[in-house]
Amino acid sequence: MISMREAAYRFDDAVFERSVQVIRRCGAVELIEGFARDVRGPGGRPRSGRRFTVMAVLVVALSIVRVGRTPSIAEILRMIGTLTPAQLVEVGMDPDSALPQGGDEGVEPGEGDQALKASSSARHGGGGYAAFHGWLTRMLEPLDPGADLQAKRVTNGEHRRQLASRSEEAQQASETAERRLLDVVNALVAGSVDQQCPGQL
Repeated sequence: MISMREAAYRFDDAVFERSVQVIRRCGAVELIEGFARDVRGPGGRPRSGRRFTVMAVLVVALSIVRVGRTPSIAEILRMIGTLTPAQLVEVGMDPDSALPQGGDEGVEPGEGDQALKASSSARHGGGGYAAFHGWLTRMLEPLDPGADLQAKRVTNGEHRRQLASRSEEAQQASETAERRLLDVVNALVAGSVDQQCPGQL
């Protein structure tokens, strides 16, 4: 039997609302979703199971940082599960399909991604860690300059050989992804500044 575990903390209203304000103002959600649409193209199979949003991910990640913790994928998923119905609506998620309080079953607060992934395999509708990780990876892949490289640790020399062996098409794709990433990062930084021209009235 899978037991429920509460998250170790909750976001207070001030932290959450401040994060919502910053993410809405910066426009990063629209950038990420737009890049994903451009890469994916028209059509495709509709998403099934729990529907997460980029807004939820960014707001929760920023809130985690603001309370002095580390926003891993596992922690973001866990903390989405602590949001109230009203907060879920604010980040574009359906409260009726949200995670139970605590973020996931059978995982102690502070446990890593592997434990959360293992416990999530028993979740209904494929809405646990594996589904969340897969969806988020697909959404952020257009921002990854190294998406064509092997996802494993290599020596510096091997890394240089991989870069040198890229085709012209792969190199252009990497440069495009890097520009997208910089656009998103710059938007997030700009959105976090309350008064961008303090010398002006």
